[in-house]
Amino acid sequence: MIIIARSALPSLCAILLSAFIAASARAEPAYRSADFLGELNSVGTTFKNNLAAAGFDNTLFNCGTCFNATPVYGHLVYDSSVAVPASGTVNVSSIFAIPGVANSVIFELNVGPLQFHFGDAGMTGGPRLQYRDGQFNGFVFAASFLSPNGTAVTFRAEGPAFRLHLNSSSTTNLFTGSFNTAFNPPHPPGAEFGLINDQVFAPIPEPQTYALLLAGLGLLGFAARRKRG
Repeated sequence: MIIIARSALPSLCAILLSAFIAASARAEPAYRSADFLGELNSVGTTFKNNLAAAGFDNTLFNCGTCFNATPVYGHLVYDSSVAVPASGTVNVSSIFAIPGVANSVIFELNVGPLQFHFGDAGMTGGPRLQYRDGQFNGFVFAASFLSPNGTAVTFRAEGPAFRLHLNSSSTTNLFTGSFNTAFNPPHPPGAEFGLINDQVFAPIPEPQTYALLLAGLGLLGFAARRKRG
């Protein structure tokens, strides 16, 4: 049996509550939402022909400097508490499934009529965020699917660049493009994307942190009863 002196209870409770707060901070991710932009590169005759051959409406895919530029944009929710090295080019896994949050909210990329979401059946390798010397440098993932006429194609993001290519010939591109990575300041303040919103999901303490809190509250109640007695 452990006997705790009455005079020591307030200090013990303070320690338990401090531990609870620290445990909550360590255990829970710091989710942030962000928007990002991109653009298609010059879409010449070869790309137009490849798009048409795969059954796409090639009039919907135009360069970023064209009058009728194809919109390239998206948003994501990521864990900003995941460490990012200050130097080098690294791929960071900080985009996760979140209970109660739709995959289209966690990650969505729009390239004209094409849409890619977190958890898509054909998505592999992420999506992961890429950083270069601590700053946003694009994404890393691949998404394979069938074109309108049943041609197997893959959208591949490799850092700041992306492309849509034929699976039968990975060097045969249907279009190429890039993400806008010219955002400052670097991670971790969170402005490495075009638009950063504040934390969007309140952290929920893990079961063990709840137990720690209840233990602290119980000791506080016990101390108060002893003091009145």
